[in-house]
Amino acid sequence: MAGEHERIIKQAEQARRQRDQWEGRLAVAMEKLKEDFDVDTIEVAEALLKSADAEVAKAEKRYKRELDRFKKEFGDDITP
Repeated sequence: MAGEHERIIKQAEQARRQRDQWEGRLAVAMEKLKEDFDVDTIEVAEALLKSADAEVAKAEKRYKRELDRFKKEFGDDITP
């Protein structure tokens, strides 16, 4: 019985240490988000990421459209 009790205590201590490590990692990540992007929550960071993804998709679409227009006007082979 005492061995079982000690095992449970050790497991609880290990779980607490692991929780503390994850909390520390989360705090570092949140500091980095604040420092790099001036956001205070993961939700705001996700919204910024979604917006950035939309801008990238829009830019890629425009690039493809302009490249197609260029190729149509000048052809595929543009070597000097």
